[in-house]
Amino acid sequence: MNPSKDLLKSLESKLKTANIRSPYLNAVVGRSRNRVDLKDLDLLVNKGDASLASSFVSNLLDPEKSAKLNVPLDVKGLKLSETTEDQRFKTDVLFKRFQSINFDKDEDFLEHGTKSFGFGYPLIAFKSKQDKTRTLLAPLLIWFLDIAPQVTNHHAFTLSRTDDAAIVLNPQLMAYLQSDAGIVLEQLPEEYADDDCIDETELSLLMQKLVEQLNAEIVNWDEGVVAMQDKAYYERLVDEKPLIFNAGLFSVFKSNKESIVADYQQLISGGDDMMFDDPNLYLPYQEDYFSAVPLDPSQEGILRNITEHKKVIIQGPPGTGKSNSLTGIILNALENQARVLVVCEKKTALDILFENLKEKGLEEFCVVIDNVHSDRQKVVRAIRDKFDSRNYETSPIQGLVAYRHNKEQFVQSYSKATAKYHNLMSTILGDMTWKDCIGYYLKFKRESKQEALINLDLQNVALDETLFYFLLEQVKQAAYLKEQVNEVYKILDPLNDNLFKEPLNTQFVRDTQGAITKLLQDLKENQAKWEQFSLQHKD
Repeated sequence: MNPSKDLLKSLESKLKTANIRSPYLNAVVGRSRNRVDLKDLDLLVNKGDASLASSFVSNLLDPEKSAKLNVPLDVKGLKLSETTEDQRFKTDVLFKRFQSINFDKDEDFLEHGTKSFGFGYPLIAFKSKQDKTRTLLAPLLIWFLDIAPQVTNHHAFTLSRTDDAAIVLNPQLMAYLQSDAGIVLEQLPEEYADDDCIDETELSLLMQKLVEQLNAEIVNWDEGVVAMQDKAYYERLVDEKPLIFNAGLFSVFKSNKESIVADYQQLISGGDDMMFDDPNLYLPYQEDYFSAVPLDPSQEGILRNITEHKKVIIQGPPGTGKSNSLTGIILNALENQARVLVVCEKKTALDILFENLKEKGLEEFCVVIDNVHSDRQKVVRAIRDKFDSRNYETSPIQGLVAYRHNKEQFVQSYSKATAKYHNLMSTILGDMTWKDCIGYYLKFKRESKQEALINLDLQNVALDETLFYFLLEQVKQAAYLKEQVNEVYKILDPLNDNLFKEPLNTQFVRDTQGAITKLLQDLKENQAKWEQFSLQHKD
């Protein structure tokens, strides 16, 4: 059954919901620890020198320099004698913010495997159509960059960019404008993405198109990069017409949902052609159910369920064997000459699976993709190295024959062990299996006295289910008699030296005599039954 389009639209709408506190829609620096105003780069140059902020933007928009952008951020060139106390304080805050950004960037990479540090430029301020009291300041474009502490000075940093770093039109800005005002912004042209660069002319065309579509206004662009103001400033300045400023923001842009939103849109528009129920999509591939990692019975059950079910959910708290189960599934698929695509939300989970495969010497058959943009070359290089290092003079046939021989022996041993296991699970007495009987035997052997069974000769008795239940009944009778004996013992407890110190109790003597008489009668009856049973079952 294909998923409902209403459901897909609902999920798409939820993914598109923008976080108005994120740097995607709230570029105001304020007191945030992980946002830096582009203009603050000028704190690192002496009075009268060229603007570092303007130089950074100029290099970013230069096709020759953008792909190899490398900007050191330090105070080496500053003449401290000419700086004020306020400038030194602001410079110290600037580097603390870059330290926070670098830390958050590394944490996000370890968690999700994506490089989320970026530069948003230019900034557009506008009011919400549905809530006139809400003013937003958002970057129009985002260049994803890298930031790292300098080797010789950990309090200084270097901003860099490579030719495979992505440039995107602010996805949350697009989603917000569509939901708030019904305005649909087009994605960046493909040629921009192919070039991995946007020059000044292309940026000018994009802004002009935005001006026409939003009825916006560009504010004093020719005056150069301007400092960002507080939120109240934009609330007072912006009316019905959006304003575009020559300003920018460095921050960690963590949201990476635009690709998922695009997939949902494709499902909605072409859901009827997706053929979710096409049987060819789920062709069985397993010739056997073995894996190169040890699996417990529940994990082996998962491995077998893959063929019978299209979807299998494995859930449980940490340490319950989910990763080992997935490793077993992957190894079984490779054994059966299948291909596997593993998708994880968190990079940590992907790393665990890769390490498990690496322990089996299969790292050359795996490619880990953390970022679809920056890892393209890594994938191509890994495939090229694999083919270049292959020894075509040595035939793998000999190793393959030995492997198949070892596998055949393993299959035979496994089949024998499985047959024995199934025999143990077959019922022999009512609904009890050999396993149950052995368990009961060990339990009672541990709890009972073995001397009681020494003189019991059952060698010539053909044990069947009827005889078993007869013996079971006799054991129950014996247990009953033992309880009766215990009761007699309790009655005889007063028979000690103190008995003769007081007058004899007539009722006590009568009770004791009656209990002993009944016990002897029960013993004689059971002895007669046992003698009759022994005569009937002798050969």
